[in-house]
Amino acid sequence: HPDTLATLGGHEFARNMQGEVPDTSPWEYKANKLKEFWPHDIFYFSRVIKEKVMVIGLLNDCARFYEGQKEKLESDITLAREKGLKILIFAHEPIASHLEKYRNYAIDDILFKGDASGFPIDFRNRFAGKTASDPLTKEVYSLIVENADVVKGFFAGHLHNDMYLEISAKTPDGKETSIPQYVNHCTAADLAGHVMRIVIK
Repeated sequence: HPDTLATLGGHEFARNMQGEVPDTSPWEYKANKLKEFWPHDIFYFSRVIKEKVMVIGLLNDCARFYEGQKEKLESDITLAREKGLKILIFAHEPIASHLEKYRNYAIDDILFKGDASGFPIDFRNRFAGKTASDPLTKEVYSLIVENADVVKGFFAGHLHNDMYLEISAKTPDGKETSIPQYVNHCTAADLAGHVMRIVIK
């Protein structure tokens, strides 16, 4: 659908999916091919819905963020604050929680038996925002978690399971809080389909 805002996942770059012939094309080649037909910017998009919510899509494969995302996110956070909007961020991978309770986060029912990510997962210090993240990724991560007065939710996939976590966060005035993080089971892995409906009132 031409009006759909869709974040890239991991398989758009892997391309071989679960097949046996790997695609050895450079990452840049794959990104340029995607740009030819993707309906919006593959790295960053945003849209205001009902003058109440701003949805933002970020490419964050391989636990990283990219050039240009920081400046656009800074601008959108400023705009959201000025207009009284709440921000919901959508990405492929979850981000680090930095909360001790997620050091060994496991779930009882792994929905996609072929998932190679492995459980339990140290969500406290894994994915974008982990201690070892590159400087740019840390800057984008900080923008997300240090503006919890407007950033109200982070949505991801990647792990082929349904999970709810929280991200350690704070408001610009230093008040400690958290941002809900929802990890959704993918839509194609078991052919059953999976959709989360978000109602804006």
